[in-house]
Amino acid sequence: MGIECHIIPQKDHPSVARAPSSLSEEERERFADLIADPDGFHNLVMMCLKHSRIVDDPNQPYSVPVVVEMKQGHEREMEERNRSSEEASRDAAALVYSEVVEEWEKKFNIADWRSHMQSLVGDGHPRIDEEDFDALTTSRDWLFSRVWPGTLLELEGAFENFRRICADLQAVLSQHRHKVLADRGVIAVAKFYNDRRYWDAEGPDQARLGKLFDFYVFLVEDLTYELTRAANLICDLVRENLDARYRVDEGVVTIESGPYMPDFHTIVHRPHYADDSGATPYRGLQKFLTDRAKRDEHRDEGGPPEGVLLPGESPFGD
Repeated sequence: MGIECHIIPQKDHPSVARAPSSLSEEERERFADLIADPDGFHNLVMMCLKHSRIVDDPNQPYSVPVVVEMKQGHEREMEERNRSSEEASRDAAALVYSEVVEEWEKKFNIADWRSHMQSLVGDGHPRIDEEDFDALTTSRDWLFSRVWPGTLLELEGAFENFRRICADLQAVLSQHRHKVLADRGVIAVAKFYNDRRYWDAEGPDQARLGKLFDFYVFLVEDLTYELTRAANLICDLVRENLDARYRVDEGVVTIESGPYMPDFHTIVHRPHYADDSGATPYRGLQKFLTDRAKRDEHRDEGGPPEGVLLPGESPFGD
């Protein structure tokens, strides 16, 4: 147990160690603040019971400068211990983040992103194998369940940003599934104009159903660009906070669209958020319908055709 001792005693008496009257003129001037405030923090020092008696013995060589230096030395030692502890905590946190980044790369095929996600922006009919779709769901669940150190909040926010976009992309893509392709293990947007499930009693309204198909196709493509954008945000923050050389050799995450008529050319895109977008620029599906027009890459803007509900929307307007 520590004993709270005074460097300069509260009472001035020759029999008390370091009594003000026992100090030299130079010492009284040097330690005037301690004399003026004997109960202040700077005049207090913690000692064990044994050493408190030794230090307070006027026959022992523990002058005011000596005891002050003892206190300052102890404070320096504690600061160094705290600093070492903080550095160890930062190193441990950095290791956790690095492990998440490495596993995220593998689970979401970041190294092979362009070919892995190309079918969602490729030929005007977004689709993905059911096996790959399920792998995205499993990877999303893994990302949601991470235990974060809480020291790099921007990076954590960027991972959550990525996860939410992925969830909405999957929800939109699978909301109206192409029936024939579904039987083949492929998840694709329904071609409403060719699918009797969406016809009126009089038959297909080709203009309305064509617009509906275009809306879903473009929304899936824009969400795929947004997910690519979110991947690049994670990479930027990893370089900023963990490893300045992260993916410098590989370059940014890109995605390829097309082929486009008449010459069947393709276009490689490198979507990025604006510098002032923050760590969580994706504000949900409804906000994205208007936000996407402000992005560096987008195929469409605005909401769905009248009467169409997107995933998560209530028919009661809640």
